[in-house]
This record gives sequence, C-alpha cells and structure tokens, in this order.
Amino acid sequence: MILRPEAIFGIDGRQSNVFCRIKTAMEGNMPIKMNKDQYSQPIYAGLLAMIISKCCKNGVSGVYNAAGPDYVSRYDLALMFCEEMGWNKELIVATSCVERSIRIPQYLRLSINKLERDILRPPALKEQIRLFKGEELCAQK
Repeated sequence: MILRPEAIFGIDGRQSNVFCRIKTAMEGNMPIKMNKDQYSQPIYAGLLAMIISKCCKNGVSGVYNAAGPDYVSRYDLALMFCEEMGWNKELIVATSCVERSIRIPQYLRLSINKLERDILRPPALKEQIRLFKGEELCAQK
C-alpha cells in the first residue's frame, strides 16, 4: 500500500508543518506571511493515522491519494485556523508564492475518489480542524 498525503497539519516534534508555524507566530503576536496563490488539500495528521490504521486492518493494497476534500489557499487555511483557535486574523499577511525565493508548487490537486470509495470519505476541512483542536486541548491537560 502506498499513501500519498498532502499538506499534513497537526503537532509535530520539529514544529515544521503549517499549523505549527502559524501557532508559533500567533503565540508571539507576530505577523506571518501566507500565500494566497498556493493551493492544496490539507489533511489532519490524526485523520491520516486513522486512514493508515484502517488500511492495515482491512489489508488494503494499492496507491491512494490521502488528502482532504477541500481545496484552499495557504492564506485561507491560516484564516480558518485563526477562526477556530480564536487567534488574531490581522496577523495573517497575504503574500504570493511568486514573491518568495523558494520554488514550490502553486496548485496541488489530487483526486481522492479512490480513497473515498475504498477506505473512507474525509470530513470537510473545518471539521478536521475542530477534531484537531479537541485533541490538542486534551493533550494539554
């Protein structure tokens, strides 16, 4: 089985994913630049773990795109995190990936039809963020 995830968010030890970078900026009351022209289909790491577990239990084989159903810009994703976490949206600064010195794909779009058909239908991004928020709050206690 091969899973091809995209734009994973959650808490990681290196604090390297998009959520961790935004959280660090918000906690420091610092502005953060987010691309308004870089699109992807984010997926919560906890949901990805659930998909992996289900695949292992059911003996799934093949290649699957493991991404969320919503196609959003990094800027819009940051605003969604701010809305759910109660952070200051004014600190999110819209920028263009064309202005950045690193080369990154602008439009990452994956078909998740096979994932939905064979494994599970990922919930909407807003629901994934709510699930993540609930799990993060439990981990802090």
